[in-house]
Amino acid sequence: MIAKLKTIVVAHIDLAVFLTALVARLAWISTLENSIHWFDEREFAAIARHLAAGEGYVSSSFRANPTVAAYLGLVFRLFGENYVVARIGQCLMGAAACVFVRRIAAMLVGPGAGLFSGFLLALYPPHILKAANVSLSLWRRLERMLPWHGAKLIAVARHAGPCSAARSVPVGAIQAAG
Repeated sequence: MIAKLKTIVVAHIDLAVFLTALVARLAWISTLENSIHWFDEREFAAIARHLAAGEGYVSSSFRANPTVAAYLGLVFRLFGENYVVARIGQCLMGAAACVFVRRIAAMLVGPGAGLFSGFLLALYPPHILKAANVSLSLWRRLERMLPWHGAKLIAVARHAGPCSAARSVPVGAIQAAG
């Protein structure tokens, strides 16, 4: 039984890391109310309300980064002012970040390091707690990881043979987004 479970986990390691991280984050946000508490969250929510109402990007804050406000504006437009939905999205992004870390560590160090790193971040309390905070911290982590992951994939694609151009196109898109 244990050997069979190990075989399944190894075959679907990204899924195992993703689901572990997602369950931990969803368990945390399930204990929270549908409200925000931090000053920067309130500022992003105010900008998002304007965006959802079609009034454009209105901000008097020095924290006027458009990424989080645009994300919240989309959530507000589709679901109303619902922070639970926004946090679920952040849980998904946090779980994806754990998979990115696993892949980066596996490519740079080895599969054992990837496994350890992915599950460590999946269960790392500060990273789990950030799923509840609708702010830039999670977005910045993803932003920092994408170029590293993309650069490594480009290096792998260059040595892969005839399919390297096909592999480089999505990697270039990742690099541009990062």
